[in-house]
Amino acid sequence: MRFALLTLLVALPTSALAEGSEWYVLPVHAEHPPPQDPTLLRLSKTIGAAIAEKTSADVRLVSRELRTEHCRDEGHRCPDAIARILDVDRVVALDLSPDFDVLVAWVHDPPSRTSKITVKCTWDGGPVCDVEALAAKLGDDRRPELDLAKVDAAFAELTPRIAACFDARKQKPDPDASVTFRLRFDGRPIEVRVDPKARQRERAYRCAARVVESLRVLPFEAERMPFLRKPLVAE
Repeated sequence: MRFALLTLLVALPTSALAEGSEWYVLPVHAEHPPPQDPTLLRLSKTIGAAIAEKTSADVRLVSRELRTEHCRDEGHRCPDAIARILDVDRVVALDLSPDFDVLVAWVHDPPSRTSKITVKCTWDGGPVCDVEALAAKLGDDRRPELDLAKVDAAFAELTPRIAACFDARKQKPDPDASVTFRLRFDGRPIEVRVDPKARQRERAYRCAARVVESLRVLPFEAERMPFLRKPLVAE
């Protein structure tokens, strides 16, 4: 596990964003930050480090400028947008109440799960929040084991879009054609391949592969990334 302060997320290499095991923490926002910590960076770093202690993921703190750039929800809270734009595993947005007595964490997990965690804060020369309680709640939110039935259901939802790839070119798919891929722990497919290999260069099959790349299921726990094969023609 690691904790890093990032000032420029756009400088991250693509491979880092594709790991599927990173959490991005948006800096604490307050309508009127206390003069003792005007940027709330001190509190934000404390929270990030506490989260890193409770999870095996890499925890990274987003800069305030990039938070503002990517967020349209009040200019500070948009964990779903950050997760989508940066293609990351989990995003945590933080709000400090006007009286500095409550900290709210908005947590976004792909593909669409959002939860809210609230902890108490006190004043001791600046806001002091129960970051251990916050980190414990996040760390205890373990991922479930992979449910293959949910993968099947998610793939079935792609069937009309796969069919449209062939309809657009007035082509019938090979009844024996299939697609193989590995499923990352964050619920995203990688190494998408079409079989038979001779079909891979045909536009309709390339279109179908891109549709499969859009597959999303909830993050899961497993010893290794599963290798899956699905028929392109609905059975």
